[in-house]
Amino acid sequence: MKADAEEDYVFAVNQASKDHADLEYHTWAKNMQLNEYRALYIATSNEYWRWLAETEQKDASRDKAAGMSISPSATIKSPIKKPKVNFVSKDTFFIDGYKESFGTIVGRYVRSYVSKDSKSSYFKTLGMNNIIDISDDTEGSHLAELDGESQRRLVDLLSSSPTEQGIDQYNCHHLESIIKKFNKVEDNDIFLDKVIKEIDEAPTADKVVKRVYSQILESMRYDNYLYETENGSSEADFIIKIYGPIMENVFRGSGCRLIWGDTKSPSCLKRSNESKLDLRVISLYTKTEDLALSEFAKKAAPWKYYYDKKKAVIVSLIHLKEHIKNGNLNLEEAKSFKVPFVLFEGLESDIYTIRLVSEDWTVVEKLKDIDVPSCVQEVKDGKIKNYLQNLKGFKDMCLALKNKLQKNRQTTRGMRRINKKHPIVQKLLKKAIWVDPFTDTSEEEEDDDDDDQ
Repeated sequence: MKADAEEDYVFAVNQASKDHADLEYHTWAKNMQLNEYRALYIATSNEYWRWLAETEQKDASRDKAAGMSISPSATIKSPIKKPKVNFVSKDTFFIDGYKESFGTIVGRYVRSYVSKDSKSSYFKTLGMNNIIDISDDTEGSHLAELDGESQRRLVDLLSSSPTEQGIDQYNCHHLESIIKKFNKVEDNDIFLDKVIKEIDEAPTADKVVKRVYSQILESMRYDNYLYETENGSSEADFIIKIYGPIMENVFRGSGCRLIWGDTKSPSCLKRSNESKLDLRVISLYTKTEDLALSEFAKKAAPWKYYYDKKKAVIVSLIHLKEHIKNGNLNLEEAKSFKVPFVLFEGLESDIYTIRLVSEDWTVVEKLKDIDVPSCVQEVKDGKIKNYLQNLKGFKDMCLALKNKLQKNRQTTRGMRRINKKHPIVQKLLKKAIWVDPFTDTSEEEEDDDDDDQ
């Protein structure tokens, strides 16, 4: 009954959206289509169908007790799902064995359900905004719509070329040799004391390297609770005692400024996006100042991960659009832009990027891990060096984007802007950001837990 009623409703709305004498009714129908027939899923509608189903079940139970036959409608439960959608994308992401493009597959998939948690909301929000996530193949993801081999082919199709390591990587050789010198010391505190002392006294030309090594080693020695699995630490503990000092050292003198603590991006505010960001990396010398962002969590939790990732992706998309618009970029130029963001969860973190792959589709991909060494043994295994080099990779991406913005700004002034004949990417710029009405209450519950500590 519910499925039939929904199909009739969708049919009536679709007919009215095509042509109707009543202009207000026609406008209402068009808006209802744009909002994915949202009226079918509001609380009052769901409560009505729930009441009707319960009434039928009560009637059926009463009839059964009286020896009467049970009506078919009382015994058959239709799955709760959205009406069939006929979304078609014009992308060219075709995989052998599938008749439809992957954009069409993703578009239809995300329009087939109503979000029930942070993860489903994440993938729905991305799909509705023509964003494909190729970093996640878990159940419910975009990639999960394909079989294993097809997933690999799609990732190969949409992945960016590997980022070349910079020639001027940090020279960690001398400090690593100090660590190796004391590798056989078994007592962790004694090992840390010896290494910290010798690194402090070591002559080294690169102060950034020395400071980062000292920051990690000293936090292990004096704030070792941060490295325990159940440490009761807050998000701010990790920012103030580990990430803040390290990031400030790495970015110092780069022409970038780090803005900490729930600030809003000007580009987002222009589009009525009120997202508060834990960390924004901005350029001091470009018109569009936001280069990258980071979100922090005290520990790895699925709901928090997808909540933060959704916010990071949408804000990064807004920044990408702003860069393309201000640079008056054509499609090929726009494809060369990568906007990075980092998600931190305790001592673990990942670098992601969002970039344009067609006129109106973007892709999110994971580039690498940048995990802080979690124990003394990992320090002995050279993990501080790995962490520092990968963090420098994130910094280099920010600087590469900053340099592109500066170059485009110089070539898009006055007559040079007017004479630029290439058409800019209009489809991406004109598409409004779709916002999922779903709200996850887990964030409020987590905040309550923090207050109780």
